[in-house]
Amino acid sequence: MLAFSHSHIHFSRIVSVAYIQDTWLIPLELYFLVSGLEKRESWRTALSGVLLAIHYSFYLTSQIVTGLVLIYMILLAVFYRNWFKQRISQALTFWGGFIIVILPTVYFAYRDPAAFLHRLTQAGTFQSGWLELTMELTGKSASQILFERVVHAFLSLFYYPALDFYGSPVPMMSMISTVMFLAGLGLALWRIRNPAYLLLNGYLWGSVAAIGIFATPPSADSYRMLMALPAAMTLASLGLNQVLEFMGVEAEKTQHAYRFAVSAVLSSLIIFNLWTYYGDFAGKCRFAENLPGRFASYLGSELSRLDSEQKVYLLSDGLYMHGTHPSTILLSRHKPVTNFPDPVDALDVVSGETIIAPPSRIEELETWMRAHPGGQLHYEYDCDTTILLSYRVP
Repeated sequence: MLAFSHSHIHFSRIVSVAYIQDTWLIPLELYFLVSGLEKRESWRTALSGVLLAIHYSFYLTSQIVTGLVLIYMILLAVFYRNWFKQRISQALTFWGGFIIVILPTVYFAYRDPAAFLHRLTQAGTFQSGWLELTMELTGKSASQILFERVVHAFLSLFYYPALDFYGSPVPMMSMISTVMFLAGLGLALWRIRNPAYLLLNGYLWGSVAAIGIFATPPSADSYRMLMALPAAMTLASLGLNQVLEFMGVEAEKTQHAYRFAVSAVLSSLIIFNLWTYYGDFAGKCRFAENLPGRFASYLGSELSRLDSEQKVYLLSDGLYMHGTHPSTILLSRHKPVTNFPDPVDALDVVSGETIIAPPSRIEELETWMRAHPGGQLHYEYDCDTTILLSYRVP
């Protein structure tokens, strides 16, 4: 379910937010932690600590996970004393592995605290002055604003559309997965006396609380909650399993019926998510709505198919020109292009050379082509928009 989540597909492709790294790092860290504690295997908890320390080189969400694990172990020591007492050595091994590997990061933070805390000062609720400004504008108390932020972060999983850095008209989770998620959440809360379910609850609610209280703006919740998406999908899996058990369909007793039911649900989720992303979203050119950015990618693709020996001219202007977007360089494999802002009639071209026009100068190139027929022309379309015209001179 995580792999074919439309939000996961999108952010895995564009890699524009570091929260996408949390979808594999955090589950891995917490898996080795809880399995190491349950099995009393110190190498697992040590590896968990090492992974968490490495996480600090990815993004500041590592700080959230560190706080989550610390609170988790405190709760174990207080409310699960007998169980935790037999696993003290594994807990200490976790912190040992973490401390050893985190030392370079600690040294960096000590030498340059401004750089280490830079992101928080930019988008932190308290550090950036956002809370004081919101209190002044709305007249609400700090506690009311923070509570609403936590609620907003939670609802961003399945209620609010994923707009920021995405532009999708639907939320991260579908209606079907949301129902399973809520069922699994109720189950996890009911079984919270089990240390594994305590950690799963902490994973979800800790992420929700941290994002809601410490991060701004609210519109960014739709991608920041990526860090909690694996927890939500785990809960949805538990919810599906529990719903099937209520219906008398169990994996051990009715294998064929269980496989059919699970396959049907997963198939429907796959169809929904793939259509949501590749059909309704990407298929309608909704991402990166600024046309110059989209043109740069089409220009790079067009250049890659042209003869590398011949010269290429781009009828540039103040908005469209070669060299403004690295995507063009990458896709064209560094093929050189000459920007030509003057009228196309002033261009001195020879046979085999190519002239490319952006949307603003396509009509100008079409007029010139009529006076110089016989060449090879190629249009590129961005859904309903003619975004590029390429003409190889005869």
